[in-house]
Amino acid sequence: MHRSSLPFGFGGIGFAALAALTSWACSGAPGQSESVDQTGQALTAGVDACLLGSQQLRIGDRSQVQGLTAAGGLFDLGTDTLANAGDVRVAGNAVLHDRAKVQGNLTASGTITRSPNATITGTATANAQVTIPALRTQTVTPGTTNVEVPARTTRALAAGSYGDVVVRSGASISVSGTYNVRSLLVEPGASITEATPGSGAQINVAGNVTFGDRSTVSVADPLRSTISIYSNGNILIGGTARLTAILSAPTGDVHVGSGSFINGCVGGRVLTLDPVTQVIASNVNATLPTVQPAAAR
Repeated sequence: MHRSSLPFGFGGIGFAALAALTSWACSGAPGQSESVDQTGQALTAGVDACLLGSQQLRIGDRSQVQGLTAAGGLFDLGTDTLANAGDVRVAGNAVLHDRAKVQGNLTASGTITRSPNATITGTATANAQVTIPALRTQTVTPGTTNVEVPARTTRALAAGSYGDVVVRSGASISVSGTYNVRSLLVEPGASITEATPGSGAQINVAGNVTFGDRSTVSVADPLRSTISIYSNGNILIGGTARLTAILSAPTGDVHVGSGSFINGCVGGRVLTLDPVTQVIASNVNATLPTVQPAAAR
């Protein structure tokens, strides 16, 4: 059964609240952190998730993530990495490296292995019964007309169905409404923006999604809208990208390059965050599109 949700991946306020995660500001390596103000969280652990690797979740060294977190198989938290999660659920084993920190509880159906100087501020529970949410899947029927936005140009793309969509280096494309496309390629330095402040967009991709280095996805106000990107393939994000988005690839792998910042949520079959990345939603009710979890593992 599908869980109810507000548009653009923002969870319903009616869900049981976790302990509030308040006034979160990044405090990582000098020159790489970004500050995001937050006021509270009203989501359900085990049903909602903002960071999810259904088979594996690896978070690279010196990275920072925020939001309900779930992993199947393996959860690997790198050196000097902060997971300000409130709740981490692992249907498998969890590994915390040197000076890794989970701000909240960590529950695993397998073992929890941590460096002597790793920290879990809440309760650490191994060999427990664990459920994790599943990413919602959907059929995407693309169109046949390809779209190419030439380098250093700007184009508004009407909602609809298309073939391969390519945004060349330095170009910008504005979107609003729902899109069904065969593939999406955003080259280095290119951008996707919402056409009208508050309009947001849903981009459904039958194949792969690729964002080049320094690419951006932006909306005027992340508390009002977001750009959601769904893929039945893989999602590859280059280094130092800046994306305000909900990114979901239920049957594919998601790889986020070093130095990238995602204001939103990310989920995939195997989710890998390279070193010095950040996934921090300014809207603490942001959540991935999920279905009710299966029977406990």
